[in-house]
Amino acid sequence: MKTILIAFFSLYLVITAGFYFFQDKLIFFPQKFSNGSNSIAKYENLEITIKVGGVTLHGWLLNEGKEKLIIYYGGNAEEVSCTIDGFKSLENYSVLVMNYRGYGKNSGSPSEKYLFGDALEIFDYITDTLHIQPENRVLFGRSLGSGIALYVASMRKVSSIILVTPFDSMRNIVQDKIPIVPVGMILKHPFHSLSYAKDVTCPSLILIAKNDRVIKNKYSINLVKNMGGDCKYFFIENAGHNTIHTYPEYWSLITNHLNE
Repeated sequence: MKTILIAFFSLYLVITAGFYFFQDKLIFFPQKFSNGSNSIAKYENLEITIKVGGVTLHGWLLNEGKEKLIIYYGGNAEEVSCTIDGFKSLENYSVLVMNYRGYGKNSGSPSEKYLFGDALEIFDYITDTLHIQPENRVLFGRSLGSGIALYVASMRKVSSIILVTPFDSMRNIVQDKIPIVPVGMILKHPFHSLSYAKDVTCPSLILIAKNDRVIKNKYSINLVKNMGGDCKYFFIENAGHNTIHTYPEYWSLITNHLNE
């Protein structure tokens, strides 16, 4: 029995240490431009670069010149050029989509600290440069990006926020996947959205994939219950975490929210 306990404890320490040292690779999945991607050439006239903390970040600005602006924050495995075609339909809004550090053709490595800091600097730069008033600023975050959008909305004045497949905290998501590890003690990127949700008092739209296997519905609903402003949420039936945007309701609900 003693031998079994020692073996179990040793395995526990190995798993815990493995998570601690490799958690960046388990949380962030930076996507570079694929070999078949023609996003840079196709949308070359929409490209924008913003220098933040010594790193030049790359993205695209659609429909420049509009009074209203949407800033998009992608998922942890998303290279955001894939969203451009969808956003082109929002003709009344300028739309900024920026890749995170380490994503697309950006240098650097992602972390909660850097993603939050970059997001604030990008927000300040683009709203000042385009002269976007607080009542015309919309933040849009998907999956990991929902935590970044909430953080920015808690720190800056915005008119509305849209969250797709959001979560209440990274701790809950990871703990659910690796129950044996004391995640709360060693997690370096907590993305504790509940800490910011209560301070976000603008109207919000939350879209939840009914068949989400990455972020369980209960973690999205827990966030909904703690939002500080008027919050409308919808389940998209049959949708999964990575397929929710392919359902017709996705863009219709977003468009209706923006029109309101």
